[in-house]
Amino acid sequence: MADNDSTQSRRTVLKRTAAALAVGAVGVSGVASADTDDDPDVAVASNPQNVTATSAELGGWVDDLGYADSIDVYFEYGEKGTGLTQTSDVKTFYGRPGLYGFFEIEVTDFEPATTYAYRVVGEASDGDVDRSRTAEFTTEP
Repeated sequence: MADNDSTQSRRTVLKRTAAALAVGAVGVSGVASADTDDDPDVAVASNPQNVTATSAELGGWVDDLGYADSIDVYFEYGEKGTGLTQTSDVKTFYGRPGLYGFFEIEVTDFEPATTYAYRVVGEASDGDVDRSRTAEFTTEP
């Protein structure tokens, strides 16, 4: 990766991290590690990246795993007003409980000029499930 690409990538991660923090990705105290329950915590990033007529990179945040060893994260989405009837590919995070961070999943089955609702779902290996708030975006014409 070229230095310029690496710098751009770091800037993108920092911008998305700030966006996730702004939408409440961490606990009420504002510190990710302040969460004291045993449930996983996930949040949706406020703006998808690289939105086209048929695809978008949806972003989310894994705050912690609770007491689980792993967590599967994915997006539920659908046309605004019709329900969240579709799901994205799954990403799995492994490791001890703690802070994980930002992730993206590209979805490629959108319709042009359509508004979609979406949210992050985190299914932890201990059976706990967390869903983020719902966000919206519109695909290009």
